[in-house]
Amino acid sequence: MSLMKMRDFPTSRIDLLCLPDHRCRSWGLRTTEIAFLCVIISLFFMGSAKADTPGPIIIDHTCTDLSRIPPDWIEQAKQLTIHYAHTSHGSQIVSGLLNLETLNSIYSFVVTVRNDEGLPSAEVPPALRMYDGNPDETYIEPDDYWDGQSGENRTRAVADTGHYDFSMWSWCGQVSEDNGPQYIQSYLDTLDGFEANYPAMRFIYMTGHLDGTGSTGTLHIHNEQIRSYC
Repeated sequence: MSLMKMRDFPTSRIDLLCLPDHRCRSWGLRTTEIAFLCVIISLFFMGSAKADTPGPIIIDHTCTDLSRIPPDWIEQAKQLTIHYAHTSHGSQIVSGLLNLETLNSIYSFVVTVRNDEGLPSAEVPPALRMYDGNPDETYIEPDDYWDGQSGENRTRAVADTGHYDFSMWSWCGQVSEDNGPQYIQSYLDTLDGFEANYPAMRFIYMTGHLDGTGSTGTLHIHNEQIRSYC
């Protein structure tokens, strides 16, 4: 997993650090728990007017005790809706959420993976709902979401529905490529434009996944550019 940050929300700032750049773990129960912890805490604080903390909330690889999340936070987070777009690497978040639901029904989660936009039907009792894709595809590369006018238009079409509280796109290996800081800056500027055009939504910024190159590698340099911007 990697760092996800949300910018410029009204009451506080949350930095979600799931694993540091110099470490790599296989996807298992512990990282599944971390992923859901990140999602629940971030969605509650981003979506609730009651959230008013004096400083940043940092959730990192040491935060694995889900019992510390108050049940009412989880229930309120399940009222929110997510648009999520990704290639193969990003599917780990969806898999983790589905796996966690099998362990305890309080973490109920439902997702639709489809070429056309649409959330799953609301459930009783409520579940966190996600649309996985960006019309008219489900395997979403940069130019399908933010890199170029066509991708931007597709993302804006989803946002225009008014169905979503959050939208997030996950990198594959592009952050590790030596494509220069201007490429990363274009990503940041585009998401910033989305935020300006859709103030009722939150667009989640994400760093690239680990590649073993350490603190001097291109990945770390580009990830730090994203973190600094956020």
